[in-house]
Amino acid sequence: MTDETRRPAFLDYWRAPTAETVEASAIVAAAVAFVAAGLGMLIVGGLDTIPITGWGSVAEVSAFAAAISAAIAFGIGYVVQGLPLNPAYAERTPTWARWVDALALAFTSAVLVLLLVVGLGSLLGDAFQGATLYGLTAALLAGAIAAVTSYFTYLVAAGVSASSIATLLAFFLVSGCLGSMLTASDPLWWEKNLSALGTVRDVSGYAFGITLILGGLVVTALARYIGGELRQWSTERGLDAERGIRTITGGLVLLGIFLACVGIFPVDLHFGIHNTVASGMAVVYLVIVIGLRWFLPGFPNAFLVLGYAFLGIIFVTVLFFFPFGYYNLTAVELVAAGLIFSWLIIFIRNITASTTDRRVAEVTRAVEGDPAAAPVHEYEG
Repeated sequence: MTDETRRPAFLDYWRAPTAETVEASAIVAAAVAFVAAGLGMLIVGGLDTIPITGWGSVAEVSAFAAAISAAIAFGIGYVVQGLPLNPAYAERTPTWARWVDALALAFTSAVLVLLLVVGLGSLLGDAFQGATLYGLTAALLAGAIAAVTSYFTYLVAAGVSASSIATLLAFFLVSGCLGSMLTASDPLWWEKNLSALGTVRDVSGYAFGITLILGGLVVTALARYIGGELRQWSTERGLDAERGIRTITGGLVLLGIFLACVGIFPVDLHFGIHNTVASGMAVVYLVIVIGLRWFLPGFPNAFLVLGYAFLGIIFVTVLFFFPFGYYNLTAVELVAAGLIFSWLIIFIRNITASTTDRRVAEVTRAVEGDPAAAPVHEYEG
């Protein structure tokens, strides 16, 4: 008896990468999260009235319950349905790297959910000062929040791609850094530089460091997915760009490692290492943007020009800092970081747009010639 005949049929249904099974799985994940978070709220708060914010509040319990649910939902969705949709990634990526990517993405999703729910709870606490909720109402609210976050997190994991990872990365970096800025014990941190947020040994400083470390790990995962999409892009055009693709993905992996190291080595404790890796990020970006024309022959000229324009803006911003002193270092860092990650997101969108155009043309030709020959593509999120 083969493994396929011994495997229960329902496993084949749930592992099938179709829109129907992905939606069904997401609903199941949401239902389980609703029950678990609701029970957790009842265990912590009981049936008595519970404040909206503060220690043991609805916002606090809901945030942790939603974060845990999101991490579990992402992990299951990624392993069960996300990886089967990306065979090229699974074949080219070592097992240990796949585990690192999965853990980094799941934990990043959890932290992002935690930040969003805590922020929402803080706003509601200010809007309804002194208000409390009955225990059952609080349990229903906590369950609903966990269900919604688990549902959407599962969908992201099941349809994971370079584009979805880049979106997750952008939201996470903005939320984490903004949270660190808002809770900074030194309100004048911006007069020094962005790295000053990580020099304080409190919640703000640790949040900044964790944000950069997790962000760096996500960038390395993103690099591997970009590599797979670039190989598909080059294959569809009959190009031999393997060396250029390896250079780009290697550079993005190095960019992620440098970003993580910026968080690992605070500037006040490891000045030399911190500045070296921070400068290294700029150098890697410079090499990729300038060399992209040769790394990927035939890539859209509009995007190449955009990359050069971004480099020009960064150069002008640096001049405004030194020697003119019009900007401070924080402004330069914010502009550079914003442009680098904007370039990365637009880069992925250009790759996706090119491959999508090819698929549309392929389907059109197949339908015009033989409707039965039209290819059927699986769920892509």
